[in-house]
Amino acid sequence: MRKNSLSLIFLFILIVSGKVCAQGWRDMKTVEDVCMAYPDCTLLLDYYQNSTHAQHLREKTPALSEKTEAEADSILNNIFVIQNVGGVVPWGEDGHRDWHYRGPNNDREWAWLSNRHSQLSHVFDVYLETGNPKYAIYVDEFLRDFIIKSMPYPGVKGSDAVWRGLEVSFRSKVWSRIFYGLLQCEYLQPSTRLLMLSSIPHHAHYNRYFHSNNNWLTMEISALATVVTNFPEYKDAEEWLNYSIDTMAESMKNQAYPDGVQTELTSHYHNVSLSNFDLFKEICDRAGKPLPPFFNRTLEAMYAYIAHAVRPDGNRILNNDGDLGSDRSLILKGAQTYDKPGWKYIVTNGKSGIKPTDGPSYL
Repeated sequence: MRKNSLSLIFLFILIVSGKVCAQGWRDMKTVEDVCMAYPDCTLLLDYYQNSTHAQHLREKTPALSEKTEAEADSILNNIFVIQNVGGVVPWGEDGHRDWHYRGPNNDREWAWLSNRHSQLSHVFDVYLETGNPKYAIYVDEFLRDFIIKSMPYPGVKGSDAVWRGLEVSFRSKVWSRIFYGLLQCEYLQPSTRLLMLSSIPHHAHYNRYFHSNNNWLTMEISALATVVTNFPEYKDAEEWLNYSIDTMAESMKNQAYPDGVQTELTSHYHNVSLSNFDLFKEICDRAGKPLPPFFNRTLEAMYAYIAHAVRPDGNRILNNDGDLGSDRSLILKGAQTYDKPGWKYIVTNGKSGIKPTDGPSYL
């Protein structure tokens, strides 16, 4: 199918997306149900079934089993644990979950983090590990509920629980994994696939036009690049990927000092930026899009900083608005990527790697 034909299908889907809200979302499980609102939708499903995009996200269908996992089972009962605080998401009179629910402490952070869909990602992973259909069925129902309730896309920068930049960026990455990871799964209904395809372009549009700066930007722009490389049929995909490269490269110049330290001088935010810069490089490498030479040099310097600032127990330093947590796995990744056995020696307390010839103090 030609790219311009697909663009027209996507455009039509976006135009008519509001029609689906009037139907009983729980009953929308077949192509026929959704095609009442989305004409020509079967062409789109056929296209993706036969596409070769996002091979790195494709998953084999797991062997059927009745294995369970406690945390996932709690999520199936709508018990979401956000920052160690559990809350039962209530159902509204319209039959949808209340996606603006702030948890038991009426905390807006709880609502924001809930809408990043880490809980959905966990259930998806448990399905792949166990092959228990109930987990895939929950993923399907969860997505239909959320997407229909989130309509219409506001198309403006917002700060509510659903349409805020960070939440949009996290969902873009989670949904990409699910869409391609369950492409051959019988439990992800055709209607749900179509709803995802109608909403993912909105997510990309939001991260393109309403992103923030600093460490937020790295999350939002890496999400934009995630979508447009996993769904290259979009009319603006090439333009948006080029925009992502220019924007991320310029942000790296502004975010990292010459010694590799992120300018907010907070270990946690440093790692957020580093991880998303690194993710962005992986995305561009897969897409065959070169990055400026300084990009990789700066990444190495950012890894070097955390390798030389790590505590003996592997935890990061607590500077400014930093959270306690281990940097060990991140440093080991950097040591392997940049062939730095000295970093490995530092983070393993000499159990492996090669003892550095410099240090142990650095200015």
